[in-house]
Amino acid sequence: MIQVYAPQKERLNLLGCFVEKILSRNSEAYSGNHRFKELKLLIIGSGMAVNLDFHGDRISVYPASHDMKAHVVIKANLKTFLDITLGASPVLLFLKRKLRLKGNPIKVLRVLKWLRV
Repeated sequence: MIQVYAPQKERLNLLGCFVEKILSRNSEAYSGNHRFKELKLLIIGSGMAVNLDFHGDRISVYPASHDMKAHVVIKANLKTFLDITLGASPVLLFLKRKLRLKGNPIKVLRVLKWLRV
């Protein structure tokens, strides 16, 4: 089982709490071959940001910091992240320019499916 860990949980903003809860809920469903060797992700939404660090069987959720170099950056507003959570296609949202990506888009698509409820 993949473990979701938030070492500074009291410092997480709304976006960080949202992402941490959904990843924790989905961690059992995506255990097994859905592991990342190493991936650092920055999610920015509606003036808030959160860092995710995927490392083997562990996902760490941190408040955003500028010293962490991210492999992938995802930018959108909170409504777009909520739409993805409720089942909207990230590809369609990207084509409509509601979701901005910087980095490897294949890795982003693998991560965004974890945010579905």
